[in-house]
Amino acid sequence: MKSEFDLPRYGMHCNGDFDQMVGVTEHDVDALRRQLVDAQNTADALKSQLAEQQIIMSELQQNEIRYRSILESTKAVAWELDVTSLTFTYVSPQIEALSGYPPELWTDFEFWASKIHDDERDNAVNWCQVETAKGLDHDIEYRMVKADGDTVWVRDVISVIAEPNKPMILRGHFFNIDDRKKAEEASFALQATTYRSQKMESLGSMAGGIAHDFNNLLSVMLGNTELALTMSDLDMRTKPLLEDIKKAGHQAADLIREMLTYVGKEPLTLKVTDLNALILDMWSLIERAHPKNVNLTHDLGKNLPPAMADPTLVQQVILNLIINASDAIGPNIGSITVRTRLVNTNLIKFDESFTNPLPQGDHCLVFEVSDTGCGMEKTVAAKLFEPFFTTKMTGRGLGLATVQSITNRHSGTISVKSKIGQGTTFKIYLPVLDQMTSIPVEQELIIEDSHTKGKILVVDDEDGVRDMACRVLKHSGFSVLSASNGYDAIDLYEQCQDEIDCVLLDLRMPLISGEDTLRRLRSIDAKVQVVLASGNFDPAESSKLNVSAFVQKPYTIEKITRVLSDAIEEPITS
Repeated sequence: MKSEFDLPRYGMHCNGDFDQMVGVTEHDVDALRRQLVDAQNTADALKSQLAEQQIIMSELQQNEIRYRSILESTKAVAWELDVTSLTFTYVSPQIEALSGYPPELWTDFEFWASKIHDDERDNAVNWCQVETAKGLDHDIEYRMVKADGDTVWVRDVISVIAEPNKPMILRGHFFNIDDRKKAEEASFALQATTYRSQKMESLGSMAGGIAHDFNNLLSVMLGNTELALTMSDLDMRTKPLLEDIKKAGHQAADLIREMLTYVGKEPLTLKVTDLNALILDMWSLIERAHPKNVNLTHDLGKNLPPAMADPTLVQQVILNLIINASDAIGPNIGSITVRTRLVNTNLIKFDESFTNPLPQGDHCLVFEVSDTGCGMEKTVAAKLFEPFFTTKMTGRGLGLATVQSITNRHSGTISVKSKIGQGTTFKIYLPVLDQMTSIPVEQELIIEDSHTKGKILVVDDEDGVRDMACRVLKHSGFSVLSASNGYDAIDLYEQCQDEIDCVLLDLRMPLISGEDTLRRLRSIDAKVQVVLASGNFDPAESSKLNVSAFVQKPYTIEKITRVLSDAIEEPITS
């Protein structure tokens, strides 16, 4: 039997065996307790990190929404392209408003290239490829063809995202620059028009000077030739020679008149003009004159308002344009169409093809002559209205120069569109009647037969012209005095004013001009009768000077005789 004193020891032994059996020590418990605390801290930390990440994700989502909203609320179109696959990874929704194509249709590089206007495509694509290969940011301006077929100017600003020596991503923005481009085009067109007008004005001054000198020479030639042909003792072998000289002289005079029409020195006789009626009146003449290989038609607008125009000069414009169109067609089969319209001036796209600014007012009349001829290059079109420029084997090159001059004098403008092999269209724009406010109207000179004779004072600084005029007037029965300049004329008139019935006064003279001479003569006699003569005359001057009549050199014996007789019979009032 065990004693009671063995029990504690036994119990102690048992307890030690239990601890040993369980294997848990205080150290282990402490370690476990620490692990639990660490786990709790880790869980708390994870919860905190998760909360922070949720906050960051929320902020990122808000930023994405904000930035996308900002990006997609601007007018610029943002896009991104993967260089390796040449596919768009993003195109902002504004592209549909710009191009008419929704973002989902913008698939790849080829789609973008296909929407560039033909005239700019090669340059834009090549520039983009070259600059991208270099890893350089760049920008391009070109016309984009919209889904509806219209075009819009865009600026494409492109950034290149690259790894070393290898472009990976293109990012860019399309900016609509259509308004700026159109404003620039209009500005350039106006500058070109202004330059062309200045050049034509300079050429016109030169042509006017040539016309003046040449007409003086022709006056001597034709006046003396006509006088010689009236002589009773004229050798019959000489007469045909003189007739040929006279014929050639008149042809030269016609050429000078064309030059004067070009420089605006031929007087306008303005009338209320129905443009359609004017065309129809001359249509049978046009049909008879045009070649049989050309189909000639007209398409005239309805209820057109009238224009204030010189019908003869407008008909000359129409004829010149049709002749030019016929020449462009040549021996080939072709067609010419004449059209008239009333157009809204505000809807006309002004460009460098116009010779002048558009007529003022909301509407203007337009008549056009279009052909299916050979067309012309831009270099030819740029010189089209220059005097004596022609691409034909024959002709003087004044037809289109005259067209421009007449149009200018009617406050109009011309537009020319042409393509090689596709023909040409000339459009003449004229103001309607109520807009014609400042064009001087010149009255036609109506000369009646008269046998009145009198004494004439001939004033001209050119000896040949003065001598010819004196011989012609004496032959016609007038008495004649002559002066080689304005000062001598004033002295003669002071001495013989009671005998002098009329003064034949050259307008362009050195020392003292014809205009100043006229003022001095009127200070002597307010009712002095004066007929002005000039080889280069501004019609506006005639009305301002209030003379009896004006004669253009070279004049015929018949004409100068009648004009002077009328001036003597019907003196002007002071």
